Amino acid sequence: MKYSVFIPVICGFAAALACALPSQAQGTADASALLSTADLNNDGLVTHDEFVTARSGVFRNADANASGGLDPAEFTTALDDRLKRFSNRAFARVDANNDGVVSQAEWDSARTRAFDKLDSNNDKILSSEEISKAGR
Repeated sequence: MKYSVFIPVICGFAAALACALPSQAQGTADASALLSTADLNNDGLVTHDEFVTARSGVFRNADANASGGLDPAEFTTALDDRLKRFSNRAFARVDANNDGVVSQAEWDSARTRAFDKLDSNNDKILSSEEISKAGR
């Protein structure tokens, strides 16, 4: 349980941010989902660039009014069902300037911190082992 609240973002991949860790069984499924979604070149690894590229689509899809920012309702739609109960707390954590909107820059910053937490050897690549650790 040493991982921050950002680990479920990576594991759930459909989630924007979360404040609870998934169960081990869910974590294993989430790790597989992350690899299949973010491993753009199918080499069994997720590089930082692959992660950022894949996650950008989540922000764009959640920004229903194409304003370039997520209001609390749009932010909640980016969370998967098991994380929605944490949406207010997660939103406040990501909305760094407290303006009531999560900008693309704030979104990007939060997910980079999440990636960095999982990248235990700091090589800017997530191995399947590093991703799997998040579910434990």
